[in-house]
Amino acid sequence: MLVQVFIIQGEDMIKKENIFKNSPLGYGLHKIILDETGKPNDYEFVEVNKAFEKLTGLKKSEIIGKKVTEALPGIENNEFDWISFYGKVALEETEEIFEQFSEPLGRHYSVHVYSPKKEYFVTIFSEITASKIISEITAKFNEFNAENLDFEYIADKAKEISGAKYAALNKFDENGRDFFTVAFSGMNNHFEKASSLLGFDAVGKKWAYDPERQRKIDGSQITVFEELSDLTGKVITKDIINLLCKIFKLGKSAIVKT
Repeated sequence: MLVQVFIIQGEDMIKKENIFKNSPLGYGLHKIILDETGKPNDYEFVEVNKAFEKLTGLKKSEIIGKKVTEALPGIENNEFDWISFYGKVALEETEEIFEQFSEPLGRHYSVHVYSPKKEYFVTIFSEITASKIISEITAKFNEFNAENLDFEYIADKAKEISGAKYAALNKFDENGRDFFTVAFSGMNNHFEKASSLLGFDAVGKKWAYDPERQRKIDGSQITVFEELSDLTGKVITKDIINLLCKIFKLGKSAIVKT
């Protein structure tokens, strides 16, 4: 999703832009920092809204007045040069709309950046990680055919681009209700231990249709579950699920349909 916002600027940028205080879009006002040659080498957080905190995981109380290199150490070494990119906007008083992956935050964003005043820039953004996961995995599926499907590769890719700790790839049975687990990613030497606790090898396992789980995921490409037991339902006992979560430090889970 690309966003364009038109604002009438006043003398007090922060006050005039408080329209974004309760917006679901992330909002940040920043001041570019120049080196002795006049080249951008850092920027400072001036103001952010609640959505900024939610979409980045950065707390306002910990970053306002700080440099980005302090809040996100190593950002200056990222493949995408955020400081130079934003510095150009701030110095030339221009605007850009773009999509980019943030290495320090591990998320994809759609960003509208513009300069309300020389040496300052505003970012208005939304997170698009979920849609990127869907599009990249779907594109990879389209590269394969029935004879050369590489399930492990797809599971590895799903784990990589989602930032998840583990990923399981499931394939529906011909009846369109039951499904098989065809690959896991991220288990490595943990797989045998997990299989021992479950009492079976999950890869190749056929899972019976669960109307309760189906109800939860109907109508949505991505469904997030706060706990793994919410996803597995009665298929696996809660005691076993709790043990797995404790041993492998499992948190939220999600089903992505493609």
